[in-house]
Amino acid sequence: MSQSVNNENALGKMISDDLYWSIEEMKAKEAGKQFLLSVAEFLPVYSPALRQVYSDYETFFTKQAVVVLPEPINFTATFSHIPEVAVRRTGILIFPDSNGISMNIRLQNRRTATLSLPEGLKAIKKNLRVPFLPVIKRGDLRDFNQLRPCLQLNALVPHMA
Repeated sequence: MSQSVNNENALGKMISDDLYWSIEEMKAKEAGKQFLLSVAEFLPVYSPALRQVYSDYETFFTKQAVVVLPEPINFTATFSHIPEVAVRRTGILIFPDSNGISMNIRLQNRRTATLSLPEGLKAIKKNLRVPFLPVIKRGDLRDFNQLRPCLQLNALVPHMA
C-alpha cells in the first residue's frame, strides 16, 4: 500500500512539473509572458507525464513561473495516448520582433536562418513530407537573447502517435 501511495505521489509530481514552467532563469520574463499569451491559442501544449496534448488551456503567471491549466470541460480539446517519442524537437524557435513574429530555423548545413513567420512556414512546408503540428512543452519558453523571449517548437509526428 505504501508503494502505491509513493507511485501516485511521484506521478502527481511529474504531472505538476509538466504544467508548471519555471521562468526564474529568464531575463525577459515580462516579455516572455506577453509573448506566450499572444501565441498560446495557436500552440497546443504536450504533457509527457500524462501523454496528452491540450489544444485548449489557460495560462496563469506567478513571479517565477507559468502555470498551464488544461480546459477540464472541453474534453474534445485533449488528445490522449500520445507517446513521448511522437513529440520531436524541431530546432525551430519563434520570437517576437518589430514586424510581428519571426522564426529561427536550423538549416541542413547546421547554420541557422531567421525568417518572417510566413517565410518560415513556407520553408517548413516545402521541406517536410509529413504533416507538421507544432506543440510546446515545459522548458520551451526561454530567452532568445537577453532582450527577447522565444518558444522552441516541437512537432507532433502523427504516424508515431
